[in-house]
Amino acid sequence: MYEGEQLGWRVQAQRADWPGLEENQRDLLTAICIEEDQELAAVKAAASAKPKVSRGGRFAQGLAALRPVRRAGAECPGAPASP
Repeated sequence: MYEGEQLGWRVQAQRADWPGLEENQRDLLTAICIEEDQELAAVKAAASAKPKVSRGGRFAQGLAALRPVRRAGAECPGAPASP
């Protein structure tokens, strides 16, 4: 804690985003004994590499998953008749 601020999460964020920092930022952090955490950087890179799915995309996935569940002969108001 420094002047009432909790700095732990800020330091962790800087260490995780080390490759995204500019050279002078890395130099300043190294001067105060804060260095890259390669494990944190790898976790952050893996999380950002996952494809993002929109709300509409998630809804469509849910509908697709429910199609086989729909019972044969069950009437659904407003739905087209099944062949």
